[in-house]
Amino acid sequence: MSFLSWLKKRIRKKKPAGRGRSLIASEDPVSGPDALRIQQTLAPALSVPLMAVAGATYVSKADYEERQQSLMTVLYAADPQMCSSQEWLAVFRHLFRNRCLRASGIARDKAVARAFADARQEGADLETLNAGFTAAIDQGDLDFAKSCLDRLLAIRRLHPGYRHLLEVCYRIHAGMPDGAMQGLEEGRHFSNPKYLRRDFMDYIRGKSVAVVGPASSAHLNGEEIDSFDVVVRPNCAGPVPEEAKSYAGTRVAVSAYANGILKLAGPDKEDSPVLKWVTDLDWVLFKKTTERMHPKIEATGKVVIGAVDSLIFHGAHNLMPFCVLTLLGYGPSRIKFFNSNFYFSPTVYAAGYLKNILNEDRHKKLGDMEAKLHILLGSLAAHDCVAQVHLMRQLHRAGVVELDAESLMVVSLSTEDYLAGLERIYIHPTLP
Repeated sequence: MSFLSWLKKRIRKKKPAGRGRSLIASEDPVSGPDALRIQQTLAPALSVPLMAVAGATYVSKADYEERQQSLMTVLYAADPQMCSSQEWLAVFRHLFRNRCLRASGIARDKAVARAFADARQEGADLETLNAGFTAAIDQGDLDFAKSCLDRLLAIRRLHPGYRHLLEVCYRIHAGMPDGAMQGLEEGRHFSNPKYLRRDFMDYIRGKSVAVVGPASSAHLNGEEIDSFDVVVRPNCAGPVPEEAKSYAGTRVAVSAYANGILKLAGPDKEDSPVLKWVTDLDWVLFKKTTERMHPKIEATGKVVIGAVDSLIFHGAHNLMPFCVLTLLGYGPSRIKFFNSNFYFSPTVYAAGYLKNILNEDRHKKLGDMEAKLHILLGSLAAHDCVAQVHLMRQLHRAGVVELDAESLMVVSLSTEDYLAGLERIYIHPTLP
């Protein structure tokens, strides 16, 4: 059995209801799968106040604060053992999508506490230990992560590919990323062997790499960005606009995409300017390829499939953390993270980025701020923006990634302060 087949069968067989694509755009927050799960499985003492916020309207900011504070009081008092870790994560998503961001953070903390408690039990199975390991990595508790790792490695049925992935994940977060590169050199990799690229290692190894995000910035980092050996710009769909060069630099050597690029550069997009842009890059990183690439992209021979999402406690890696994790496996001398403030700004994407192009028509149809906010909160809940902040915080603490001033400011916040900041940026402007 291939590693990816094994992973799908073993690790994701308990995939929680409501996690995935449907959360991002179209669900009604009142009747989505997380809400249904809460109504059907949670005790009334918890489910009743949780469901009271579903689709709620608020007469004022004071009303919003009062109702959320009441909910937070209930959640603080709740025993983590009241729900499974996956049920707590369903509560997190439900509350986040219904605009109670600080309350959602408490539910997430309960999920972590339950994952820790379950993994400490004698005889914990593979899935339970995996949840404990990823929760420990999420929280930066390397001692508990090592304890879970040792127990996981003792399981005979553990796939060799996943065994390697666990070891690499621990080593990276412990500040020892060389193990990832060694695995590639030995032909061990957690992605599709077709995309095991030693030539990409030759391209990255020993070089300085700037990973540049899509947000605008008040810091004029353009010259510093352009001084790196390799500049990676996730979701970039064309040259850097003139107005962004002072803070974003000018160079682009590598970009990274999920499947969104294939809507603009897929098999039926022969004349797309985005297709020409992608094929002219030195390399292209993909999270996955569930949709067909244009033959011209395949023909470049410069496609890399990167890190999988199995070792994130909840959600899925955004493209910026995805790039960092993938690149660490190819031996750069240093990586620095620029212009990604984890949505801590009302302007998420500066000009020239793929998301702007893909969302333009949809946002024109939606028109109002409420509809756009619904899409954004669904996406942040599904990907788990808190997990992205935690990941980059741990990598920075481990000394394997440098952060620019804005990213460093955000990862220095507590989870409650981060979520409160998101509320001020996105929720408060919608209140009467």
